[in-house]
Amino acid sequence: MTERNPILQSLFDRKSVRVYEEKPIPAEMKQAILEAAAQAPSAGCQQLYTILDITDPALKEALAESCDHQPFIAKAPLVLVFCADCKKWYDAYLEAGCTPRTPGVGDLMLAVTDAAIAAQNAVVAAESFGIGSCYIGDIMENCDTQRSLLHLPDYVFPAVMLVFGWPTQQTVVESLFKAKTDKTGIDAYLANSLSDSQRQAIDDSLPSGASVTISGSDQSMGASTVYATADLSQGGTVSYTIELVRDGISWKVSSVQTSFSSQSDGQGN
Repeated sequence: MTERNPILQSLFDRKSVRVYEEKPIPAEMKQAILEAAAQAPSAGCQQLYTILDITDPALKEALAESCDHQPFIAKAPLVLVFCADCKKWYDAYLEAGCTPRTPGVGDLMLAVTDAAIAAQNAVVAAESFGIGSCYIGDIMENCDTQRSLLHLPDYVFPAVMLVFGWPTQQTVVESLFKAKTDKTGIDAYLANSLSDSQRQAIDDSLPSGASVTISGSDQSMGASTVYATADLSQGGTVSYTIELVRDGISWKVSSVQTSFSSQSDGQGN
């Protein structure tokens, strides 16, 4: 394979980031991200979207709660909502003295596409600065609630929400649990990436007294996988692959796979 150019490499390197350092995004970088979004192609060059910069802490907290109870949203230094805005062309025709038709489903779909393309431009621009981002698809769910929170007029729909921040330095192995009997819980990384019910389900699935470290996790809407390891007191290491699935509003462990390695021979069984 030929060597990737910098733009391609940034697309391959980018990942969703849900934990951020507690430092702001400089105003000039924020402006560059917004300007990059505005450079996105759009249907008929109409730019049928409006970008809301959410700065009110109370509103960020409300969106974090209404978007599937995800507290990291409120902690992000930059939160942008990309609204599909059919009102823009409707108002423009009215201003010109015309009698426009009411925006329909096709118009909404074009506007949603415009908003999504602009959002991805913002993601690529942020990545160029080393700023992490995460799409929040829940902004479209319970859209009546979201529209009320954002005071959106008719013909304006919240299509995309993005949160941005400086990624934390995540080492290959991060602290997950101290001794189970200590019950001191999870470090900052997992406190943001796993819910309380996920942490409790994992904690209950591990042997008493295990001192476990995380080596990675995969999150999705209805399932989650946590990879962890623990050093055995008698020597060697046990590796865990913990599968979690949604159970109503909580989580439960569906399976725990283990493998062992010995310090003496390095072989697992």
